[in-house]
Amino acid sequence: MRRNRSPLRWMPWAMLGVVSGLIWTWSPGSLFVLMVVLLSSVCLFFKAAPRDRRFLVALFLVGFLVRAALSLALDAGSWLVTGPGPHVLGPPLGEELNLSGYSRSYVRMGDSETNSERGYAIARYAEGDREPVIVHLATQGYGWNGFAYLVGWFYYAFGYSPYAIKLLNCVLGAWVGPAIFFLAAARFNPSIARWASAAVTWTPSLMLWSVAVLKESALTLLTALLLTVAMHLEQAKRPRTFMLCLLLFLAALVVHITFRSAVYSLALAGCVLLAGCLVRMKRAQRWLLVVAMAVGFIATYPRLQRFVVYAMQRHIGHIQTVGASYAYLPERYYVEDFMEPSRTAAAPLRLLGLPGVVVKAMSHYLLEPQLWRVTNLSQLLVAPQVLLWYFLLP
Repeated sequence: MRRNRSPLRWMPWAMLGVVSGLIWTWSPGSLFVLMVVLLSSVCLFFKAAPRDRRFLVALFLVGFLVRAALSLALDAGSWLVTGPGPHVLGPPLGEELNLSGYSRSYVRMGDSETNSERGYAIARYAEGDREPVIVHLATQGYGWNGFAYLVGWFYYAFGYSPYAIKLLNCVLGAWVGPAIFFLAAARFNPSIARWASAAVTWTPSLMLWSVAVLKESALTLLTALLLTVAMHLEQAKRPRTFMLCLLLFLAALVVHITFRSAVYSLALAGCVLLAGCLVRMKRAQRWLLVVAMAVGFIATYPRLQRFVVYAMQRHIGHIQTVGASYAYLPERYYVEDFMEPSRTAAAPLRLLGLPGVVVKAMSHYLLEPQLWRVTNLSQLLVAPQVLLWYFLLP
């Protein structure tokens, strides 16, 4: 005898369809982000070991929800501080982009607005718009990075949706925790991996970067992916596995280069390669390699002067911009005419002065912002995180 099924059995699916339709009508990009969250949760569930599934899925979902709530709270705050949020006033015309409202500049995240505007220009450029402001923003070299193309693709696919793109960045920020878990678990054990992934997920600065249109979350995620693939590359025993890992590593490295700079990314890849070589070498071979590298650097230093000057110019350029920075070169280099060719020719740093500069730069890099130099509210707010970093550094 055939059992009569209740017509209410379709109610959850019907409600899901209605809710999805409403979200799509309000913001197609937001529905896409929610689908990415669902797919990410499913992937984590099946990828992780059974003992780690609940932890990783919960870490990712809670990490995303907290970031999404913080992002929406900052959006609400922008309405109170600066008025209506970002929206399109009209089509771009001449030198005017015709976008109004900013949602992160009031909390001193101006780069978020810049990346959003550039992504909007890239989307309009792909649609065939050739207004001067569109061409300028889509093709200018200053401040260029690959993350803008991700924003541009999102705006091209779903229209200008400045709130939804922040939610997509929240997803990238929430993925950093599981990525660090897999990285740590590959070298240590699940307990250490859990502590490390939780610490990274709830680090305040990483959270703040992920609730704006900033590239840092994607860059951190790419870096973790590079290191994880490098570990699997080292452990690969089959030629097919080795080639797949190598191709994935090279692809991630290419994308990584577009997000920051070739020098930074290639230096990272070089350190990974060097570490892999050192692990496989005996102690005597390691010392021989270190001595050979030092002799080679000293011998080729005169030819490296151009690169050293370029690095110094980049550093001095950062010093002259708005924001927190630190100086590690001798004072004679911090002058306005340092960029002139006549001065650059006489500017190379002598080899004997290089070790002191490197040590000073590393100390600043590891200890900034220094708690004994707190001068404003922003530095005071990050003091607990800095204290935690001082504790973890040894």
